[in-house]
Amino acid sequence: MSANRLYLDIEKKWENFNIEISQEFSFEAPVAIFGASGSGKSSLLRMISGLETPDNGSIRSSDGRGIETVWYDRKQKIDEATHKRQIGYLFQDGRLFPHLSPIENLKYADKRSKHQNSQLSLDSVIENLNLSSLLDKTSRELSGGETQRIVLGRTLLSRPSLLLLDEPLTGLDRERKTEILPYLESLQSNFSIPIILVSHDIEEVLRLTGSTLIISEGRKIAFGKTQEVFVEKPLEHLQIFTQSDSSLFVGVVKNIDKEMMLAEIDVLGQQLFLPQRFPLKVDQKIAIKIRMQDVGIATIYPQNTSFKNIIPCVVRSFELEETSPFGEVVLDVNGHSLKSRITRASLINLGLKAGMNVFALIKSASFQDHSI
Repeated sequence: MSANRLYLDIEKKWENFNIEISQEFSFEAPVAIFGASGSGKSSLLRMISGLETPDNGSIRSSDGRGIETVWYDRKQKIDEATHKRQIGYLFQDGRLFPHLSPIENLKYADKRSKHQNSQLSLDSVIENLNLSSLLDKTSRELSGGETQRIVLGRTLLSRPSLLLLDEPLTGLDRERKTEILPYLESLQSNFSIPIILVSHDIEEVLRLTGSTLIISEGRKIAFGKTQEVFVEKPLEHLQIFTQSDSSLFVGVVKNIDKEMMLAEIDVLGQQLFLPQRFPLKVDQKIAIKIRMQDVGIATIYPQNTSFKNIIPCVVRSFELEETSPFGEVVLDVNGHSLKSRITRASLINLGLKAGMNVFALIKSASFQDHSI
């Protein structure tokens, strides 16, 4: 029986890092644990799976009938082994058994778990993950994306009550990510297995999950529906996941100009135009990171310019760098910060003041990547 809810109330201390998380998850849709590298995401997943033991607290699950199972409880001295929790774990560097062919890898997991009460079958996994053409290859002949699909299939055939995906697309290039994303997107609906996804990529989280727990330095920053956490609520708390010289925005694809290979993105009611370097779909949510050196400023709306992205905003603050010819300006775009780095001369010549209405100029060519 699959886990319907998961209850976490755990503490773990290391020499230089602590995790303290209390959160309840329900699995109407996949759940994300999101944070920067080193925030404690994978350690949290390892404690859920039983690969790591908390110092204190409890981990409990309940199925669709409301029957509760205690996986860990310090006070009751309960610490169920990983295999007894029936958890499937897909690691960042998922690997096949090298001495077995792809089909033999799948059959190995299928044979070991067939006694479990599950409607999931070998044939359904092969069909839903589109694995037929890969089964006669050797493991060494598979691409990174193909290997990850076989590993995913093998993990599913262990018939878990809960599936943990730890940065499953890390290390794959954009083409391989595009190849595997549709299969991850349909996992829970096709196999009725609750999913927790760990990721530091907003784009993946927006596309794959229904709710998100954001953590930083082992603590909860926010939790809620993914749409609300990343799109409808202020993004200021997310700036900790960007570099100090960048600003983070989340937008929705509104239109794609196939001839010009440009995607029109709605960001806070403003339109941005991004080069379509990889496939995008209308209504898809994407994350946009804007480096401050790619943001210019104009005090009047510019005419006859190569800039496609001209955004009305307000000067929030500015600071001149004492030992540098540059200054940093923080602009307000409908309540969200956009940083700009311009020369000291430009800052003075423009006569910038806090509260002043200006236009931010962003070159479309500056968008090198749509995720953090």
